[in-house]
Amino acid sequence: MTAPNYFVPQQMPIMGITRGNPTTVITFGDHNYTSGLVVRIDVPLPPAPPRPGGSPTPIVHTPRGMPQINGMIGEITVTGTDEFTIPINSTNFDRYVTCVAPNDFSYVGQVIPIAENAFTLSSAGVNNNNITPEIYGTPPAPQTI
Repeated sequence: MTAPNYFVPQQMPIMGITRGNPTTVITFGDHNYTSGLVVRIDVPLPPAPPRPGGSPTPIVHTPRGMPQINGMIGEITVTGTDEFTIPINSTNFDRYVTCVAPNDFSYVGQVIPIAENAFTLSSAGVNNNNITPEIYGTPPAPQTI
């Protein structure tokens, strides 16, 4: 099931993360974020490989890269249309690895906008970049369970 994205700014898949202090995050395409946006970085684990022959010994699976940054939150500084820095010291983190094969976008990390610095105002003195639901077209009908 796919659901339309009703939130602005939207979440973005991560193309790359450069270790450093601060950490640089590169998204797939233009993120349309502004400095002062607070985001959470999600780096999922790939699925565990099947156990050979039903072996009782679990096989450990590893993330595609940089599990240490998973779930971390920070206020970003936009440095380009598809990149930003976040005040996380990732100098000693594992290297981030994104897609393992061409056109394999499964288990890609995500940037999830969660808040905004209310003191980051536009030149007009009005905060125009609120994170708010924004409905495009007709919203889906409620479903009963």
